[in-house]
Amino acid sequence: MLAVVRASDGAAFVLSSQDFIQITTLDELRTQVLSPLLQIPPDCLICMNEEGAQLRDDSIPHLAMLASAPAASLSSPPPTGTNESALRRSNNGIGTEGERERRLYVFDREHLDADPEPVAQHLAITEEQLLTEPPLSPEDPLHSHVALSFHNIEALRALIHSISLQRA
Repeated sequence: MLAVVRASDGAAFVLSSQDFIQITTLDELRTQVLSPLLQIPPDCLICMNEEGAQLRDDSIPHLAMLASAPAASLSSPPPTGTNESALRRSNNGIGTEGERERRLYVFDREHLDADPEPVAQHLAITEEQLLTEPPLSPEDPLHSHVALSFHNIEALRALIHSISLQRA
């Protein structure tokens, strides 16, 4: 599964292979798919993959492949843009169980150049938005955090063991 996330508010839109028809460059992706979808001018779009690298023209075929691949079989990099068909699918079924979603994050360059106070007010989260967010479940911790915690525990155990050997 491939999705594009508008970084300013976290809105996510699922993409399909249909969104990549006749898209061969990053500029085409920005103007024909991302800008209409995210309502951000194409020149203001900063597109990044899950690893934080900016997208390039040579990323487009890979993104199209990810958009057409079954979600469970994804084992490579990030996601990408969409059009009106994705608007209808926005926020529906993203991250369903058993699927590995790939994401493309899109930032608005105007937010980087603007005065921080008005931008912060524009992006402020309202109480209503907080109430509609599903609560975090302690039974479902993030897998990356669990793996990192186990790694840290093992490193601490090794350090304690090393210190005890030095004291003996």
